[in-house]
Amino acid sequence: MKIVMTNHEVAQKWASQEQDEGRSHNSNMRFYGSEIYSWNQMIGKIIESKNGKVALTTARTWSVTTSKHTNLINMALWRSNIGTSFEVQIVNPNSHREHKINWDYLIDQSLDHWGKARRAREYTRYHIESAQEFTLIANAYRSIFKVRVPVKEYAGDLEQLVAKAEKHLGVYGHLMEEVAT
Repeated sequence: MKIVMTNHEVAQKWASQEQDEGRSHNSNMRFYGSEIYSWNQMIGKIIESKNGKVALTTARTWSVTTSKHTNLINMALWRSNIGTSFEVQIVNPNSHREHKINWDYLIDQSLDHWGKARRAREYTRYHIESAQEFTLIANAYRSIFKVRVPVKEYAGDLEQLVAKAEKHLGVYGHLMEEVAT
């Protein structure tokens, strides 16, 4: 079993869970079991859930090198047998509150794209589709980790989120019509 390897191999071995540990030649990227680190910061974790293995990777950036490491693990996860992965704020959530922070981050990403769609002169369709995708991702996260969200805060339905975005951000129906065409 090879312990010292390239960063690319570290990401691949971690995502496939082929071995228990591995590190790069300078140890700036390493993994132990389900956790992977860039320098001393955990940037990913694979969790067992009722739905199978789920990977959480960081959406945060600390340095150019850590961003490269995060991209490597996201590409490795895409090629792996891990069915579901989420880019979130807290990679190792230990409480419902921390899962709620991750869910809020995903919803904020959706609302951010709705706002960009409203202001965009170009790429309106891209931002609307991204907003919809983040909403679906947030719903999947909520379902897998059983995140309880007050109905007043979130109704759990894409159309209701769109209505909320239209009310708060001024995104009007013509933007949705552009996606349909």
